[in-house]
Amino acid sequence: MDISQANIANLSSLWARYGATSIGADKVLTQNLGWPHRCWHENPSLLEDISPLAVAGEDALFPLWPDFSNQSSTSSAHLRAQLEMHNWVCALTQTAMYLPLNANDFANQGQGAPSTSSFSVRKISMIDDISPWCEVVSDAFGYEVDAKVIAPLLAMSDVALYVGEFKGEVVASALLYQTDEVIGLHQVGLKQAYQGQGLAKAMMNTLLAIASATSAKYMVLQASAAGRPLYEKLGFIKQFEIQSFRKQSEKKAS
Repeated sequence: MDISQANIANLSSLWARYGATSIGADKVLTQNLGWPHRCWHENPSLLEDISPLAVAGEDALFPLWPDFSNQSSTSSAHLRAQLEMHNWVCALTQTAMYLPLNANDFANQGQGAPSTSSFSVRKISMIDDISPWCEVVSDAFGYEVDAKVIAPLLAMSDVALYVGEFKGEVVASALLYQTDEVIGLHQVGLKQAYQGQGLAKAMMNTLLAIASATSAKYMVLQASAAGRPLYEKLGFIKQFEIQSFRKQSEKKAS
């Protein structure tokens, strides 16, 4: 198994779970019907040019990652140059990372500092829990999440949604999604008012224990610049960068 390919496969198949359709004359791109507004190609380096993006939605984010299949004779640099030439700007940069899972390493970690003794993590299964989960993600990342997109995930056996509660209030969120031998960690968020108290590490310790008890051999994720230091402290290994581009309006471009 190529762990880099497995990371992307986990991520892109989760985007598809949110609701997506093929677009373009040759159906070479897949686009979300709404949030999270991704428009992607399974191997973007195979695109000769960005012409298929002409039919992408106004809010579409087009992600670029390296070619792991060695099928392309060129790098993603040629697409990046075309995107920038046509007013597509990099709106998001993430670092793909992975961690080997070993049940013995995480089973007895506990939640961390004494200040987290009032913190607990639980898997959600009720539709009423979706709204608080979405509120945490929105507060943590600064964008609105469509609860109607998240709700169907509750019925999927390979997806699990979690909330972290501190003194009875929902303050943290996470999503675990398993594909084959990897389990993807997504939408890990903590309300801004509760950051800096060790709760993010407590959340991660619990999620790692949960993941290590599954059949997955690796945890994969895509870290923001803010989240990367914590993941590095936990032992996650850097793989590659993902840059996501959004079309800038002609008015802003000028």
